[in-house]
Amino acid sequence: GRATGTLMKADQVVRDVAARTWELHGNVLLQAGKKKTLRTEDLYWEREAGRVYGEGWVEINDQGQRLSGRGFEALDDLSRYSIFEVSGGMDAD
Repeated sequence: GRATGTLMKADQVVRDVAARTWELHGNVLLQAGKKKTLRTEDLYWEREAGRVYGEGWVEINDQGQRLSGRGFEALDDLSRYSIFEVSGGMDAD
């Protein structure tokens, strides 16, 4: 019932109408605006809650800052996110 303004792509998408959830598998790309992207192999989306999450490898590019790790959860517009086993770096600016 709400527009997210977010692009999602994957090799395979599975929608569970009753549970109101989506599963995206293989070459998953979530793009919010022009400067925020999330890449992973498996992503689960709770559309009504506006939440995405996964347990595997993830890379988030946030306005030029790239973080990667294993396991994540985020709002589907990437305005807030957590990576659980982080690697990568951020500039202090």
